[in-house]
Amino acid sequence: MPVDRDREVYQRDNFKCQYCDFDGSSFPAWEFLVIDHFKPRWNGGSDDPENLITACIRCNQIKGVRKFRELAAARASIQKTWAEMRTHWEMKVRPLVIENRKKSN
Repeated sequence: MPVDRDREVYQRDNFKCQYCDFDGSSFPAWEFLVIDHFKPRWNGGSDDPENLITACIRCNQIKGVRKFRELAAARASIQKTWAEMRTHWEMKVRPLVIENRKKSN
């Protein structure tokens, strides 16, 4: 039964995203966790718990349909993407937010 399987995966992974270590063990953080097929189903990945890991919604989206041989490679790739997004935010978006707030006041 999927609910029991999901519970098993969440508990095994300590309710943490296996890509970025986001802790979803509290309310309302839990709503940001999903079960990810490490090897995508379209590529022959199964619904067995060995192929399932806990992921936050954002890391699951970043991973998308990309294939990785091991979790360490997936973590490194996703963390690199997070760093690039943070740099983009700091350099491009944040200055616009600050400017907009000044104009609004």
